[in-house]
Amino acid sequence: MQEYSKLNPVELKEVIVSKFHETIRDTIGMAETQLAAAGKIEKTEEVEVVMNFLEKLKHSFEQHAMREERLLFPLLSLESREEAIREIEEIGTFISELKKEHENMERELDLIKMATNNYQCDPMASPSHKLAYAHLNDVGQDFRRMFFIEEEFLFPRILRFNLKKQK
Repeated sequence: MQEYSKLNPVELKEVIVSKFHETIRDTIGMAETQLAAAGKIEKTEEVEVVMNFLEKLKHSFEQHAMREERLLFPLLSLESREEAIREIEEIGTFISELKKEHENMERELDLIKMATNNYQCDPMASPSHKLAYAHLNDVGQDFRRMFFIEEEFLFPRILRFNLKKQK
């Protein structure tokens, strides 16, 4: 695992976009594909409920990633900083909003975890069903790592970075 504490804000941004945003999109896609296959083989209410929860999580994530990529990350570049600041009245408040989005996505992940019995399906379930649950577990782990890195390293550094630039 990289030493995230040693990365500057621009390097952290690159890790978030290239490693986490893209990986989460891919893992959600794989989970959707496997859930759809499992749903064709085993028409259960559980799979349908999980698909709905995953769709809500996917939508929340896409909105969150878009806000970070369009509004937060430009604060790290001198060329786009002024435009971003016009859209974000108070950087600290904006980061608090992003943390609230993390909390909301965490609740959505918890719903998926509960609906899947902690990602455990019946031993007689189809391989697609089992693989879908494994992908859902991966999605949860990827999100939690991203939340941790953003909240412990990226957000505090952006706040410090912008305070230095304002002086």
